[in-house]
Amino acid sequence: MVPRATPGDPALVLIVEDDRDNREACAEYLRFSGFHVEEARDGIEALEKGLDLLPDLILMDLAIPDVDGCEVTRRLRRNPKTRHIPIVALTALVMPTDVQRALEAGCNAFIEKPCHPDQLLIEIQRQLKQREKLVH
Repeated sequence: MVPRATPGDPALVLIVEDDRDNREACAEYLRFSGFHVEEARDGIEALEKGLDLLPDLILMDLAIPDVDGCEVTRRLRRNPKTRHIPIVALTALVMPTDVQRALEAGCNAFIEKPCHPDQLLIEIQRQLKQREKLVH
């Protein structure tokens, strides 16, 4: 677990992505942007890390092995420990039905891959601000 002792500490983002190159590129960019980053390669690891780490935000690929991203999102939403965590779908599945499934599962936002890194950063910051408003 990555403890954040004070409110000024960087936010912890969990990246759920099965493609190693995509996961590492995203993680590197977010670290460079000042975030703590943890990574998960599949749905089982995403559930375990989501519950253990209680990240500030989760970037969720929908097409991941073992348990798909929509089911991981549903399970995290059902758990009182994790239901408040913003989850942003970051996926190449971009049909209107995919967007609808992600939002119905509990994703707070949907970003199409590939995306411009600045677009990703803007959405992460927006979601973290929304969460902060709800907490206080």
